[in-house]
Amino acid sequence: MPHQQTVAEVSHITPQVGIEEPGEIFYYNDLAELYSPEMIKAEVGRIQDAWTRRLPHTPCPFKYEDGKMLIHQDDGSWKAEEGAVANWSRIEDQAFDRDPCPYPPRAIPDQPTIRAVVFIESNDKKRRVKPLTSEGDCAKMEAGAVSTPTTP
Repeated sequence: MPHQQTVAEVSHITPQVGIEEPGEIFYYNDLAELYSPEMIKAEVGRIQDAWTRRLPHTPCPFKYEDGKMLIHQDDGSWKAEEGAVANWSRIEDQAFDRDPCPYPPRAIPDQPTIRAVVFIESNDKKRRVKPLTSEGDCAKMEAGAVSTPTTP
């Protein structure tokens, strides 16, 4: 059920940037803003504060370092949370209807391959997107000159 993981990715992120309706455009830059060092530092601070209140005698498994959230692993190491490009890659997987968990795994690109996606209506009421692959597509959608298709 890899496709459901991708739909979940879009559903998880989009309310944070206030995008939910068919026809609305979701830009990579909106997602990248959520992963700015300032936003990550604030989020880690909130997590650590809550952790200290609820579990004062247990070390918090999250910390902020070099603009990234680090998560303590079972082996004692710290692993950086995936950033904006990795998360956008999963959104692109849905937009292009790609398997988000191919075997062998494909590399996460260094940069996004598209700048935006548009939400489309779906008969199953899940948030689905299609790619906006050119500046012209984005401009047409922003101007309301393109209708949003429905997907099953």
